[in-house]
Amino acid sequence: MDPVDDELRRIWHTGDHAATATQWLDRLGPEIYSFLTAMPIGGVDTDDLFADFCEQLWRSVPGFRWECGTRTWSYLLARASWQRALTRSRRAEMMPMSAVREISAVIARVRSSTAAFLRTEVKDEFRALRDELAPDDRMLLILRIDRGLDWNDAARVMAPEEITDPAALARKSAGLRKQFQRIKARIRALARERGLVPDTSDR
Repeated sequence: MDPVDDELRRIWHTGDHAATATQWLDRLGPEIYSFLTAMPIGGVDTDDLFADFCEQLWRSVPGFRWECGTRTWSYLLARASWQRALTRSRRAEMMPMSAVREISAVIARVRSSTAAFLRTEVKDEFRALRDELAPDDRMLLILRIDRGLDWNDAARVMAPEEITDPAALARKSAGLRKQFQRIKARIRALARERGLVPDTSDR
């Protein structure tokens, strides 16, 4: 089990859900903030998007069922916040950070500590290639390559609704594998077009 899961579960079992949420955000917040930064939406500030995620996490902690890891649940909530923002497409409809009074200090800490996390992210020309992909393709690439989520966890995050049936999870996971192969082919084609890798088509 992930050490972060063990740590958060111990706090959660004490019944102190506020402390659980605070520690959860301290441990996983920078990773989620950088994930949202890598998935920009025009007219939506990352701070407000992250604040929406924080509120959803805070509300979910008391009823968290531990059917998946805390990291997977974080990405699932982050994707849901991102999807809501994408649907609205207007910053005015996003909840401002100041509205999350209970966790504003945690958010501020996460913002200040995210810079170091971002320095470990994918850089150079290949980041530019990734940014040319469709949003769902880019998100899957980030989850699998940058974050290292396994296929089942990626399927839980990418599903439009929470998956509880093992057969449905297996189908979604298989679909993501096929999508991932198409993404890799697209990246290779773009890289060849830009001379980033040798063109071996005539060999």
